[in-house]
Amino acid sequence: MGKRRKKDIYNGPNLTDQYDFIEDQQFEIKIKEYHQNGVGIGYIKGVPVWIFNSIIGETVLVKIKKIFPEKLIAEIISFNISSKKRIKPICKFYGDCTGCQWQHISYDEQLKLKKSNIVKLLRNFNLIDVGFVMDTLPSKNNFNYRNHARFTVRKDFDKEKLGFINFLDRKWISIDECKIMNHTINEKMKIISTDLRGLTQTSIRASDETKSFLIQPKLNTDTIETGQKYYEEKILKNIYKVASPSFFQVNPKQIEE
Repeated sequence: MGKRRKKDIYNGPNLTDQYDFIEDQQFEIKIKEYHQNGVGIGYIKGVPVWIFNSIIGETVLVKIKKIFPEKLIAEIISFNISSKKRIKPICKFYGDCTGCQWQHISYDEQLKLKKSNIVKLLRNFNLIDVGFVMDTLPSKNNFNYRNHARFTVRKDFDKEKLGFINFLDRKWISIDECKIMNHTINEKMKIISTDLRGLTQTSIRASDETKSFLIQPKLNTDTIETGQKYYEEKILKNIYKVASPSFFQVNPKQIEE
């Protein structure tokens, strides 16, 4: 398995130390913008507050979960003004798991936000004329499309389980399915869930089209084949051998568009 990217370390001024912020403190706040990671941001006393499950324009009552030198992490208690673009997420882990940031936003609005993010980045770096940026091409499948999953394995009630790390509070959450992973990955998750002893991470790459898959690292089990060096992915009429550490587009049907 490949190396993970090192976390960014903040070396700027301490924005929160001058105020008496405490965890569980509550306040009302309006969502002003999105961070590039998709999380909504409001401001209290000039300090940015990251609020998952929020939409620009909403006014929400929140409580502080984490205090950092450069920002606050808060969670929503109630909505005072809710956006018309809000929808109900289909994932039972949404919010505890932060792998998907916009399941609470209508898909049409998500497409606009993705284009807006690209335009903003290009303007920041003055790379090209942003007028050439086309509208985001919608995907035919909003769920069960992803061909690559990387899980963190931890003990839960004395048994190793698959899960993800919440990138806001760094808490681990156990999951038994993932709505954006393809059906083959979800099937393999259930099979290997009883054979995770000694692991800290595991990766599954699989194709719904070819039914080919790989699981890394090799597990100490005879229940299912693991340790494969590659799996096969079909794009249009072509078959690609995708190695475990290599990059490949995670939405194969979107490539065909």
